[in-house]
Formats: sequence, structure tokens, C-alpha cells
Amino acid sequence: MEDFKTIFIKKYKEITQENKRFKDITTIKIGGKIKFLVYPRTIKELIKIIKLCQKYGEKYVIIGNGSNVLASDDFFDGVVINSKQLKKLKITKNNLYAECGAMLTSCVLYAKDSGLSSLEWAIGIPGTVGGACVMNAGAFGCELFDYISYVLVFDGKRIKKLYKKDIKYSYRTTDFQKNGNVVLLVKFSLLQKSNIEIAKNIDYFMQKRANLQKISYPNAGSVFKKPSKEVSASQLIDMAGLKGKSFGGAEVSVFHAGFIVNYNNASCKDVLKLIDFISEKVYNIFNIKLELEIVYIG
Repeated sequence: MEDFKTIFIKKYKEITQENKRFKDITTIKIGGKIKFLVYPRTIKELIKIIKLCQKYGEKYVIIGNGSNVLASDDFFDGVVINSKQLKKLKITKNNLYAECGAMLTSCVLYAKDSGLSSLEWAIGIPGTVGGACVMNAGAFGCELFDYISYVLVFDGKRIKKLYKKDIKYSYRTTDFQKNGNVVLLVKFSLLQKSNIEIAKNIDYFMQKRANLQKISYPNAGSVFKKPSKEVSASQLIDMAGLKGKSFGGAEVSVFHAGFIVNYNNASCKDVLKLIDFISEKVYNIFNIKLELEIVYIG
């Protein structure tokens, strides 16, 4: 009987890379070697890869742009499925259908070309639709589930259509994070506006993002969730005097205290030490427990 590696390479050699690193596929540029990195070309192929991993008990994880991910320095003995090839977009009437690997910025611009508004706040977010849906990504007081109609998921056995009312979601979290459902496609319900008005909105949010996040070093975006409506994690970290605090090559950004940057070949251990230090300091000063927004793979 052939082993998993033989069968996997035989079936998916064209779209598989061996011994790549998480460092190569995450925006923070950190993480160890990966046994198999695979880029499915269709949703059908994605599901077949998952089923093959399940059949052989092979560990797997799915990522998009790697913008909200911190991966261990250790070898990942399994399959990393990258969704970036699954980026088809379609519009009918006021609805945008986006595959899981489509970038949020692509969705904003594609909707604009059809005179559809509502997602402009997401311009510049370096994430894919799938990852953004799983974490209910948001910015500037908006979040993805404000505009989602339904989500097509694979539950490990079959494809299901889940309407918004069927999904538990709140600030930066959904039940997809616990139940393991794989997001395949999202349907957004949008509003019609003039191209000029949408373009103005896009420019506004691009400028706002640029002013808030003047960060040139690799990073994974906001490390911690906002603990309340009144105060953000970055404000607490700033008030605790932690801007510029570093461990190894990891540093609290001097421009935006909510970001940890990889300024000098940081390791995952450096970032984790800094996260623990920040959490302890903020708790000791403000009696507030910070909750991670980034996803740890280890």
C-alpha cells in the first residue's frame, strides 16, 4: 500500500512545494519549515486535498495571505493548504460572490467597478475573504459580518450553505474558529452608489490607514483584540510605555503600539516572549486581560 507522501506527490506534484517555510508565506516573515505547501486551483481540489489528509490522518492547516498568522519556528510535519489561487469574484444585482482566497482589496475594487459600496473600509487590509470571514475582520467601526448574506463551508464531510442567522459571530470571532468549518465562498449583500462616491470613500479609508499604520517592517497586523468599545489594545500598550520594547528581533512598533514588528530576523519565540511581557504589563497596570487576535500555528 502506498504511503501518504507517495500518493500526495503523485496527485498534486504540480501545485506542491516541499520544505518551504512559514517565513516565506506569512506577512511577519517568521516560521519554520513545512513538509508540504500546496496551492489548490479550484474549490473542488481544495476539498479533495482535505479529504486525502483526513483519510491518512495527516495534519493540515489552511491559510490565505498569512497576514494574521504567527507560526512556530519548529518543523510543521503536515500539509499547509494555501487558498490564494481560489480568488474568483462574481456580481449579480447587489450581491458579490467571493471565493475564499480572494483578497479583500480586490473585492472592494471589483465591487466599485459595478457601482457597489459597503466594503470600502476594508481597502488595504492584507487578508483574504476566507481568513477575514473566520475571524470576522473589521476596521474603523465596521466588520465583515455586517455585509455577509451567507457562507459556503466544507464541514469535513459535505458542503453546506450557512446563512448569517446560522452562524455565531461577534467582535473578531466566529464559531468557525472552533467547529473547523472551512470557508469556501462568501456572498456579500452590498449597496448601490455612484463610482465617484465609492472612489471618495476608498481614498478616505486609504489615507486614514496610511496615517495610522506607517509601518515598514514585516508584521502580522493587530496582535490583540480591542478589549472594549472605550479603549483599544494599542492605547493601553502605549499608555503602559511599551512602544519600542523588544525581545530579540521582535519589537512593539514605535508607530502603532498594537503591532509587533519583525525588525531584525525575529523568531517566533521572540514574539511570544514579547506578547507575554505586554499582556502581563497591561494586566498589572490596568487590570485588563488582553486577548490575542493573531492566530498561532504550532
